[in-house]
Amino acid sequence: MLTKLFKRKPVFEDNVNAEIEKYFSEYKKYINKIDNLLPSYKDVSYEMFYDILVRFFRKVYDLPASENHHHSERFGLFVHSLETCINALVAQHRKLELKFDGNGDLDSQFNLRNKEKILYRTAIHGLLHDAGKVFDMDIISKKKEIQWDNYDDNLLDFVLKNGDYDIRWHKERTGKHEKRNIIILWQMLETRDRQYLTAYNFIRLIDEFWGYDPVETTKELVKDADILSVQMDYEESLPKTENKEEVYEIIEAFSASIAEMSDKRMLAINENFSDLIVLDTITLIVNPGTMQKILGYMKKHYQLKTTREHVVKLMRDKNIILETDTGKTFIHALITLPGSAKNFKLNFVIIKNKYVWGCNKPENFKGKVEIPDFDIEEGNTKAEFKENTDNKKFDTETFRENMTPQKKLYEYIKTEKPKKFDIFLKALALTLETESSLKNIERIKIDNQEYVVIGYKEGFKEIAEHTGVFDIKDDEKEQNKAIHGFINSLYDGGHTAKFKEFEEKPLIPVKGKKEYEKAILVFKDSIISKPN
Repeated sequence: MLTKLFKRKPVFEDNVNAEIEKYFSEYKKYINKIDNLLPSYKDVSYEMFYDILVRFFRKVYDLPASENHHHSERFGLFVHSLETCINALVAQHRKLELKFDGNGDLDSQFNLRNKEKILYRTAIHGLLHDAGKVFDMDIISKKKEIQWDNYDDNLLDFVLKNGDYDIRWHKERTGKHEKRNIIILWQMLETRDRQYLTAYNFIRLIDEFWGYDPVETTKELVKDADILSVQMDYEESLPKTENKEEVYEIIEAFSASIAEMSDKRMLAINENFSDLIVLDTITLIVNPGTMQKILGYMKKHYQLKTTREHVVKLMRDKNIILETDTGKTFIHALITLPGSAKNFKLNFVIIKNKYVWGCNKPENFKGKVEIPDFDIEEGNTKAEFKENTDNKKFDTETFRENMTPQKKLYEYIKTEKPKKFDIFLKALALTLETESSLKNIERIKIDNQEYVVIGYKEGFKEIAEHTGVFDIKDDEKEQNKAIHGFINSLYDGGHTAKFKEFEEKPLIPVKGKKEYEKAILVFKDSIISKPN
């Protein structure tokens, strides 16, 4: 009689615990790393986080992290979440070791006072950064045809009761999980977690999940950790050495997949909701939606697993797709449908037609296409693409000196693989080389500390005009997003001044040769430490 009072029978809970122990033992290397990266008095931090891990595993169990992209195997979401958590904690440890106070000095008191709380917050953010993906799919049991309640129920419990399942991925799901992560955050945290974080860190954790830009943010840090996990998964899936035959096999499979999918009417061409837009000499492939469709087809029909980033890199190296002077391969275009006066902007990968269609090229798109990066409008695809056909030997130093700031920044990004704040500092250094023409950027000295003042937002736009660090042709919302991303990254990296009279905020009023209502002060030493 007593067992009827429980929601689940004790024997069921024993089965749940046995399954958790089995897979926690299998993924022990990840869990041990997290233990080592969460130091606290009497190990309180890790013990509490371990309970969150258990709840999270029980919720997502063996779900993949994506349909055809990274970590698409069983338990992919759990492994990807652990990897991102570890990568974020490692980065946060480095950042906290370099925490600066308002005078630009290392703030050891901050580390002692708040370090374990910030690490705990970082671990939660890293673990749950993709948790909203549970709402990107429907789970249907194979035997009983019962659907999993992805809000109220745990997948592990569902599988133990109903057996194996099929996944039906939702269409038009891209990016939605980011807004839904907070639902799982609320389910995973208990009162003691919120109390341990303190109000300061808990509020900032909520801000980060909602997409706000608080003063202390781990958003960019977790994003970098996420990307690193994706790269790790991809590299593990590749052979140790990638020979020419394998490169051409991937490229040929990609091109063949486009043609085959088009013949089978699996891709919409030149329609209102197109996957492909065909012009005279180029075809625009919608990114990321259509790119992911093609990669899924490649995986199924050619047994080739790759990523958008990798296949684009291979095609860029072979000059098969278009690339801007600053190295962009994911390119915006303005599309106006036939008979319409309104246009809309989409992101594309642009491939040259001779590598796709052969003699079977579809008719050209009847509407209007504008690609600002290449001065292409409507059917004018005869823009000049710069290729070095000169076989003469030339002086490398002279060549570099004659490079545009955009090219120099691109070369720096390509060769150094820098962090976000490094990219901006390099762009700032290149911009300062043309100092005489700058109106919203200047050098200044405060209390014997040298800074560079960058006016908000015009100073950032000047840097973008000189170096292409972000696209000034984007709308105001996209530009603001880029500017705030750089400000947060500079702030978190300890490269901006923080004054207590301004509550250590990065944007402050500054009086130099002109008065700035809002500006940031970048340490001069941060700029001169960047390579030329």
